[in-house]
Amino acid sequence: MARPSCSKICAFIAAATFLIFIIAITTLSLTISNPMQPNFTVQVDGFENFYFNLTFPYNITLHNTLKVVVTVDNLNYVGYT
Repeated sequence: MARPSCSKICAFIAAATFLIFIIAITTLSLTISNPMQPNFTVQVDGFENFYFNLTFPYNITLHNTLKVVVTVDNLNYVGYT
């Protein structure tokens, strides 16, 4: 059996490298360049520390803590800053 020549080996490695490069560029262009909008969901969990004070003349003080749960469903796998 004859050994393959150096030019055939070099051509095979160059073709394989080019194919991997084309696949990587195609994959990146289809995923990164088309970002999707994240979905935000806000849920009110309740009130805490409710404080109301009414003094005369016309001084009203209201303190309240609102518990909120914010859920973000991000379909993008790449972080954007």
